[in-house]
Amino acid sequence: MGGGGSKVEYRDVYREPPPPEMLDTPWRDIGISKWDKKAVDDMRRFIQNYRPVAGKEHVNILLLGPIGTGKSSFFNTLDTSLSSSDAVKRRAGAGSETHSYTTVFHVYRLESEETLKFRICDCRGIESARSIPTEDVLAILDGHMKSGYEINPEAAIKRNHPKYRRNPNVQDKIHCIVWCFQATTSFEKLDDEERRQIKQMQGFARARDIGQLVLLSKTDQCVKVLESQIHKTFLSTDVKKSVESFAHSFGLPVSSVLPMKNYCTEVLKQTEVDILALFNLKQILGVANDSLANLVENDDDED
Repeated sequence: MGGGGSKVEYRDVYREPPPPEMLDTPWRDIGISKWDKKAVDDMRRFIQNYRPVAGKEHVNILLLGPIGTGKSSFFNTLDTSLSSSDAVKRRAGAGSETHSYTTVFHVYRLESEETLKFRICDCRGIESARSIPTEDVLAILDGHMKSGYEINPEAAIKRNHPKYRRNPNVQDKIHCIVWCFQATTSFEKLDDEERRQIKQMQGFARARDIGQLVLLSKTDQCVKVLESQIHKTFLSTDVKKSVESFAHSFGLPVSSVLPMKNYCTEVLKQTEVDILALFNLKQILGVANDSLANLVENDDDED
């Protein structure tokens, strides 16, 4: 019955603390000191004064992505942010996460006191079973497809169709692709066929020297605080991780992935949503301008 009781050793086990939900300084500088109406006015004025290179009339921006990822909602948000009205606009219909609402290829013009120097192109969402035909993607990128063509997943556009442009010029072509996804998911969660289609389309764009960006919607759902404080988007470590993940999946710089919160249930404008939308639009126009400059230069070399 001796007194040799067992000894219990206590060891300090170091556990690295979890990363903070919000950082002290933004991980991306968007060039403003305050998220206020002055910032909105300054960004809106920049976009109103935007002029494409080489004296061209406009640039064309194509929204692509799986269904339900906010393509049409992003257009509506831009339309709202550029307007002097306080009401949220709904020009483009937004669908569910199971079926593509948009079946027609639309080329939208936007106004802010006057018609702006860019066009937003919206088309059918990428689906495993009923997606946009490869030939139609090429027709859009190369400027052959006219606005108003109804995309048929079973058959590509014909050269004799009234909506087929036989001799497109530089201004008819796509100058920037914006891939739309939700920040709350990941590229790897798409099924194999959707990933295959996206990678194929990326290859088409690279071959044509078309700039590409990724727009991540629903960033306000990454962290609860962002539901009411959009200005903290670039302090969020969860948003930062999502941005880095999509940059890796798409083979793009982190700066090419744009966090976004679209207007959804709101009926009136919010300054912070407008700022995020207009800042992202500025980045998109910069990429589109570079692609247009390359196209113009290549055309000049061929003459």
